[in-house]
Amino acid sequence: MWVLQQIGNTTGGQTTGVGTITTVDYGVWDTRLSQSFQVSASFILSSFTLSLVYIHPQATGDLVVRVETDNAGVRSGTLVGASFQKTIPHPIVTGSILVDFGDTITLAANTKYWIVFLCDTQPIGGGNDDSIYWNFAASSTNTYLNGDMLLSLDGGSTWTYEYGGGRDVYFSCFALVDVESTDIEPVCGEVAQAVAEVTDLSHLNGMTVSILADGEVLDQQVVSGGSIDLPGLYSKIHVGLPYESDIETLNIEVEQKDGILQGRRIKIGNVVFRVVNTRGGWIGPNEEEIYEALPNAIEFKQGSNSTDMFTGDIRMPLGSGFEEGGRIFYKQLDPLPVTITAIIPEMTPGGHAG
Repeated sequence: MWVLQQIGNTTGGQTTGVGTITTVDYGVWDTRLSQSFQVSASFILSSFTLSLVYIHPQATGDLVVRVETDNAGVRSGTLVGASFQKTIPHPIVTGSILVDFGDTITLAANTKYWIVFLCDTQPIGGGNDDSIYWNFAASSTNTYLNGDMLLSLDGGSTWTYEYGGGRDVYFSCFALVDVESTDIEPVCGEVAQAVAEVTDLSHLNGMTVSILADGEVLDQQVVSGGSIDLPGLYSKIHVGLPYESDIETLNIEVEQKDGILQGRRIKIGNVVFRVVNTRGGWIGPNEEEIYEALPNAIEFKQGSNSTDMFTGDIRMPLGSGFEEGGRIFYKQLDPLPVTITAIIPEMTPGGHAG
């Protein structure tokens, strides 16, 4: 069996300090931040999260994140693998940041590794502003027992404890571990199981259920024997009875020079949906003539086939001819969130119906 092991110190409420990447006034210092970690069992690293709590308003540079080997208690400058450097381009929002390297690498048990943060493209402060910096959540009370946070003020030549030591960056590393061949003793954090079967579903026996697993909509299944089988390993799974959500607008009414639109045919060529934290959906002029429009439109907006939710305006063709009333129909078939704050049609009035 494989489980998803999480190590780090991301719990504990408010932070008591911050780890800072700083470029100081007049270019005197080139500051870099590093956090070491280790695990008690060999595992396959794929990603980690960190918490960015503040960005100086003049900071415009990219953030480079690396995973490196150790050299006598400090970062070595050598990546653990060729893929384990990630550039997070400006602008960057504060909050929890997932750094997914798109690859995996096996890290050895009880061996020190380093997460390194660089900002070589940062601008230099000036005048009364002595620094332009990034603040990462860190703590001196909820520390990570198996690592250190070190700071370099000279571009990485020497490393020292920030503010005398005793602080650690808030972070979590995620990796799959084969528990059949490895005795897992998490150094810090918690273990969440990644499974290929969902059990304890006897109350849904014989019923068709919808499945959302790690943000992916899976094919519906009929529960048998109180369980369902999944096509892969997943750690966050929602299973429940499916239902559909429909929205149909009222007839359009806009004052015209020759009267009102009531009783006339209207063609809606395109429609803009203004949405908040939304994924999925079908649209059309009526319930019988809908197509799956939102996933493709959101993918085009975001530039990838992402499981991230979308907030903003989406312009799509409605697929309508001249219809009486000019209505717009929306249907959600998948177990995904939808919040629609506005529906804005682009219409062409036609002749009278009948």
